Amino acid sequence: MSEEIDVFWQVARVKGRVADLEPVMGQLRSGTLPPPAFAFSTDSGEADRMAERVLDGSCTELSTPRGEFADEEDLPKVGDLAIVLDGGAHPRALIRTVVVEQVEREGGLVVTETFQVLYPRRAQRVREPVLAR
Repeated sequence: MSEEIDVFWQVARVKGRVADLEPVMGQLRSGTLPPPAFAFSTDSGEADRMAERVLDGSCTELSTPRGEFADEEDLPKVGDLAIVLDGGAHPRALIRTVVVEQVEREGGLVVTETFQVLYPRRAQRVREPVLAR
């Protein structure tokens, strides 16, 4: 994991109030490990767009074919944390899974995860200023 992700995690776990989950995650704040980090796509433009959709609230669910999970233990669980990366592998959001369902869709069984953004919260989201050229 990159230093940038480690720094993001240290800030996000406090500002996203992950410390409230401390008994589940470990005894000491400094001893907790960052959650998995992922981008929604290997295409950097698509990963950027999806990260923005997570931040603006228009993307709150992930769907994965059930067959991509080896067994029940690999399925997502309510309370799982993850860091969403943009197309440049920069951390953009800390999310927590709040609902997990297995549903039958065309093509087979699908696992859906509904998530919420813990950090940055809407009031904390500030766009970087665009520098005049």
